[in-house]
Amino acid sequence: MKQRIEAQAVKFVVLRLKRVRNPDVVCIERLEHFLREENAHGVTVLLAGVRPDTAAVFANINLESWFPAAQIFPEKEEQYSSTMKAVRFALATLRALRSRRRKSRRMSTSRPNFIILFERRRGIGR
Repeated sequence: MKQRIEAQAVKFVVLRLKRVRNPDVVCIERLEHFLREENAHGVTVLLAGVRPDTAAVFANINLESWFPAAQIFPEKEEQYSSTMKAVRFALATLRALRSRRRKSRRMSTSRPNFIILFERRRGIGR
């Protein structure tokens, strides 16, 4: 996935965590490493479908001290509602960035911003 993010100049990744239940230390460590690394490369990762037990783990490790709460979308009753909220957030952010660029200068013809929906059942990035 990291190669695809770099190759396509992805700016947003929606990581759907709905099926993540009771993540262990290794899972949380890999997720933290991924979030920090992509953030350092200018990629915004949005966590969608975060279940209450996963949110409790995030609170225990104090995730919100370095990861913006606005980028965490808790699981809702409706199917895919948190994922759609995350996608809408990414699209709105992209529109705002493009609007600011247009005001300051003409936007180039290339559009390197993409959204990837990603879900793994056996850990992050395996």
